[in-house]
Amino acid sequence: MGTSRSLNERDTMIDALASQRFEHLKQALAEVSRVAADVIDVDHVSIWLFAHDQSQIYCIHDTSATSDAFRSHPLSLDVSLRPEYRQALERHSIFRLTDRRELSPRAGDDLAAYLDERNIVALLDSAIVIDGMLNGVLCHEHRHARSWTRADRRRARKLADIAANAILVERRRRSTALGARFRLLVENSVDAIGMASPEGILEYLNPAARQILGLAPDEPVLGVDFFDFLDHYSAERMRESIFPAVRKEGVWTGRIRLVARKDRAFDATTTISVYRGSNGEIEYLSCMIRDLAEQIDAERRIAEVQSRYEASLAESGDTLFRVDGRYLQIYDVDDSLCALLGYESHQLKLLTLHDVSEESSGVLCKRVAQTLLDGHLLCGEQRLRHADGSWVDVEMAMIRVEGSDGLASRCGFVIYEPSWRSDATWRNWPTTIHSPAWRTAISCVSVPRPCWPPL
Repeated sequence: MGTSRSLNERDTMIDALASQRFEHLKQALAEVSRVAADVIDVDHVSIWLFAHDQSQIYCIHDTSATSDAFRSHPLSLDVSLRPEYRQALERHSIFRLTDRRELSPRAGDDLAAYLDERNIVALLDSAIVIDGMLNGVLCHEHRHARSWTRADRRRARKLADIAANAILVERRRRSTALGARFRLLVENSVDAIGMASPEGILEYLNPAARQILGLAPDEPVLGVDFFDFLDHYSAERMRESIFPAVRKEGVWTGRIRLVARKDRAFDATTTISVYRGSNGEIEYLSCMIRDLAEQIDAERRIAEVQSRYEASLAESGDTLFRVDGRYLQIYDVDDSLCALLGYESHQLKLLTLHDVSEESSGVLCKRVAQTLLDGHLLCGEQRLRHADGSWVDVEMAMIRVEGSDGLASRCGFVIYEPSWRSDATWRNWPTTIHSPAWRTAISCVSVPRPCWPPL
């Protein structure tokens, strides 16, 4: 223990520790804890870091001064009930207790519970300050009442500074490594990504962003204004509403119209995010851009195909509705089904297929399961219950419907008159399903999927 060491020896140990360079943070913190326990002569030393809101502290190193054994589980303490703890560290870099009894009792107080659990009577915590901000504490714990001398407090501050430097070096090392990895990911991303100053002056564009904006791969972007790539209306929106929203909320996503080089104008979904420094000021903006031209064209073609299909279906006299694949709840009904069964639309949506079909629940569930597995099922002649209690004879087919997430969890039903299906008509119905555009429509929108003949 430190009792046998002279004052000069203790200061020399601290100076020697400050001159050391460590390869790993764990090694540095272990050595800081060992020297702190020795020169300040305490039973136990631990090192903690504050959460961002400084309401919690998290133990990152906890070593017994006598056994040098690490704790086997992480530890965190809520210090929000002790504002004087953080205030003392911020004002004086030191929080000290001569005797545990000095701490006034407060319900739910983690700090008091921690001291009682560890049988700690005296406490000397020194602030770990990084870039002028309180980041953590170097905690000196003693099992007997103790008056902390001025020399104790001075040495505790020096040791906390050594711990702060070790943490800062590790953060910079990790930041450099992560920065290199992140830059590699951004450079190879298919998404258009850029960075700009808080005023919108471009500082960086990845290759995808250069391509979408019409810039050459080696063209300098420093000093180029992002507003130069906005049409007049979008530029006004950016100044008057979008930028203020980004500064307030931290992120904004929406559609704007961009004008690339050679006057190519296009709509894009844009996400703008702000990044603030430790002082709370905005340091830079990031921007992700996605060209909507292909999506808008695909939506137009899908709408055209869907319109042709619905027109074909209406001309054929068929009735179409959909049910949930798990509970067989009816939804998305058309007027022809309401007319066929004598219900209002809102009434049908309160029913399940079990309520209107003559078949047993077991048979219906097996048919739906088979449809979800195979894609389609010809049910043949069926009987559906009319609102007046009578039965309606129909022929029916089940069709798997895939959602936008690709999950086949619903079935579509086509009801047609038995006299309508001739062999020639059956082979060609509907002709639109054979086109590539129709298959695209099926994968993009939740519409019934006719699967006969096989696609």
